[in-house]
Amino acid sequence: MSFRLQPPAPARPNRCQLFGPGSRPELFAKMAASAADVINLDLEDSVAPADKPQARANIIKAISDVDWGKKTLSVRINGLDTPYWYRDVVDLLEQAGPRLDQIMIPKVGCAADVYAVDALVTACEQLRGGKSGSALRSSSRRRQASPMSKRLPPVPPACRR
Repeated sequence: MSFRLQPPAPARPNRCQLFGPGSRPELFAKMAASAADVINLDLEDSVAPADKPQARANIIKAISDVDWGKKTLSVRINGLDTPYWYRDVVDLLEQAGPRLDQIMIPKVGCAADVYAVDALVTACEQLRGGKSGSALRSSSRRRQASPMSKRLPPVPPACRR
């Protein structure tokens, strides 16, 4: 983890995003065949609490098994105010393989939220022998996924130390 500036990401299409709940694996092939540029597999609000472990397993399997073509593949994890988010991150990074392009963090309240996920991603990558930089900012495919990636808002006073 570092605060080094990353090179600018190449431009890529992000004209249409499609969200689908991880608890509905029958939709994944249809999503992959769609005209959407970005596919967001959701573990958060669209999944009932009792279904979250199975939804996570469905998404991990689909990341490897479904032909997503050149689409940007994103997973929206559970919010950091829930007990599910850390397992989402760890299981995705340990089991999903290299096809995952982006982890979407919902309901970010301050920079510390991004830092927490970044630290966990970095630890997972270092343990499996990957690069020491975070996947959330080191991969140009991940960095380009959000139009806001280059225009981050100022840190709210409540998050400053």
